[in-house]
Amino acid sequence: MDRNAWTSEQVPLVEQQVYRKEMNECIQEFIRQLPEINRIVLLLSQMEGLGNSEIAEVLGLTLDTVKIRLHRARALIRKELAENCPSYWVLDNEFVPELPKD
Repeated sequence: MDRNAWTSEQVPLVEQQVYRKEMNECIQEFIRQLPEINRIVLLLSQMEGLGNSEIAEVLGLTLDTVKIRLHRARALIRKELAENCPSYWVLDNEFVPELPKD
């Protein structure tokens, strides 16, 4: 990490910023390819920050259904990351997105 000359805040190196951008684009594509029923639940959880019970209420689903769909979505994303992303993204890399294990 470098430091911003004006603010002294830590700033990722250019190489790290490029990795992050590539990963973000790749992950967004994986999310777009998810089945809609799983994609919606994942987006409400990860992007909107809703809890499982809130998602269930918004979508008119049972809590168990939300948990199952969220688990499946996360598992599919982890599988895609492991199978399709360059190893420097996956193995001991601080930039791998944190998808909570269910």
